[in-house]
Amino acid sequence: INGDMINQRESRNIFGYTTTAAKSYLLGNKKATTDFGAGFRFDDVMDIELAKANRTTFFNSEKIFPVSKYTADLLIHHLHLPEKKIKVVNNGVNLNTYKKTNATPSKNKKTLLTVSRIHPYKGIDRVLYAVSDLLKRGLQIQYNIVGTGADLPRLQKIASDLKIENHVTFLGSLSQKEIIEHYNQADLFILLSREELPDVEGFGLVFLEAAACGLPSVGGHSGGIPDAIDNQRSGWLVNPIDQEKINSLLFDLLSHPEKINQASGYCLQMVKNRTWIQTTQKIAEAMNV
Repeated sequence: INGDMINQRESRNIFGYTTTAAKSYLLGNKKATTDFGAGFRFDDVMDIELAKANRTTFFNSEKIFPVSKYTADLLIHHLHLPEKKIKVVNNGVNLNTYKKTNATPSKNKKTLLTVSRIHPYKGIDRVLYAVSDLLKRGLQIQYNIVGTGADLPRLQKIASDLKIENHVTFLGSLSQKEIIEHYNQADLFILLSREELPDVEGFGLVFLEAAACGLPSVGGHSGGIPDAIDNQRSGWLVNPIDQEKINSLLFDLLSHPEKINQASGYCLQMVKNRTWIQTTQKIAEAMNV
């Protein structure tokens, strides 16, 4: 929740990178604070001066809508906000944009996909080590990484040292249409974000985007990610710093495509109840508008 993300919309206080949900409901003279969970930094909560500014905004709001249980706990225990004001409302996904297409994964290899800013806490390094392990076990793997960031040179060196460059593609920044194509062509989405304070995943909207395309996820059990993945159903949560468990889980899933297929079907049903429309309805109901 960054101070420079505050946007004033008439009498409303909106926190987050996007005001997609907030724009679709009217609060009149009421005030609400919403956190969309993007770019979450723990030190923004702990910083004394910024905390004072945040507390003023929060205390002037009738309701506070953090996007995950994790962010709600931070607000309660570190900003000492009254719990009665707080209601967790998860992010939603636009099903008109993110949807399953006729594209299918390759039959000759298993494709892993990450869509993320490329920073150390995102856990891409752990996936690279897992790819090396899977190749040694005889699986044919392609790992595609969409995004840009300061950690790219380090990750490229890891791939080179592991001699897996031919199985890893850093795609850089892609259009939304291209990202949706990759969601539909992959076997598994993977983002092993870990808590490396001050960095932590506030929610993980990409997990819902992948699910809307019928793509199950493997996510790091950290931050707000458990709110985005229905564990063992729309995807699987794993300790993001336990390399052995990561390797074993991926080998098991990629060796048993029926598990992935079953999760894919569940994803397409689950997202029908995880749209931005439902998100805004929950906020509106809580505000009695």
